[in-house]
Amino acid sequence: MRRFELYIWALIFALILGAQSIQQPHATVPAGNGFAATLPLYADQETPAGTINGANLTFTLATPPNPSRSLLLVRNGLLLNEGSDYTLSGNTITFATAADPQSGDSLLAWYRHL
Repeated sequence: MRRFELYIWALIFALILGAQSIQQPHATVPAGNGFAATLPLYADQETPAGTINGANLTFTLATPPNPSRSLLLVRNGLLLNEGSDYTLSGNTITFATAADPQSGDSLLAWYRHL
């Protein structure tokens, strides 16, 4: 195998084996044969910043999801719907009043970013 192919396989294995980590390292395939590629970063099981108290509707992610549709937001094990449960602007999540997280709730986010 060429060096490039080995590097790609190493990246694939690192992403699979590192799925429990909070963020994957940024990976740029070395330039060679006239091309270079940047792979996306992943945030896995990130807890959005903000007080979960039944009154706070605004939470913040460490970085903006890119693409924004890559965000999977889960409360107490249930997938939330963008638009009806929350809106996303940059790295800010704003919950609908009827869907505000209550004390004791768990929030987790998975998404791609640059």
